[in-house]
Amino acid sequence: MQKLLDKKTRGLRSGRDVGWNVWEPLSAMADWMSDKQTLSCPDCVLGAFDDAHDWLLSEGLIVADQCRLAFFHESFFNVIVHSDIRGIRL
Repeated sequence: MQKLLDKKTRGLRSGRDVGWNVWEPLSAMADWMSDKQTLSCPDCVLGAFDDAHDWLLSEGLIVADQCRLAFFHESFFNVIVHSDIRGIRL
């Protein structure tokens, strides 16, 4: 998982200047989902992260169904949640 996020981080940084790293919007989604005990969140959860919605979708890290977002796989959600609980940043 570390290699995947490292690769996505390099891709994010090449040619763009965003005010967030890959981990931040993913963590925000995971926190919201964990608090609500659900596997999807409203797209407004990414509102604080300019262009994160489109970028994460294009990179295949999240999927969208109407105005709801989810991780590409439940196991990815589990990794993000457990890393966040432990204070580990992949």
